[in-house]
Amino acid sequence: MKNLAKIKSRLGVALIKLGAKLYFDSENKRDLFKHDINKQTTIGSYADSGDHLRGSIEPMNDYDTQSVILSLKYGTFNNDGDVKFSKKETYYKDVWSNQIP
Repeated sequence: MKNLAKIKSRLGVALIKLGAKLYFDSENKRDLFKHDINKQTTIGSYADSGDHLRGSIEPMNDYDTQSVILSLKYGTFNNDGDVKFSKKETYYKDVWSNQIP
């Protein structure tokens, strides 16, 4: 059973990565993605909560959008242990994780 779950997880990650690489092939798709996320969070929170949530939900910007797309394309959200990090990434990850209270 454990192997089946691992196989399903790896297949899911592979499909997400492939889908992201095929779908996000232009800047227009990135902008549509950002617009849809913002519509779902800011406008949706306004309608659902009477504008109480919108103040605490910041709109997604270009940097956030690109970060999400890169995570999907390269599977860095996967905690499988196969992801290799550069020395700088490892250093900053260790330093930043110590800075968070």
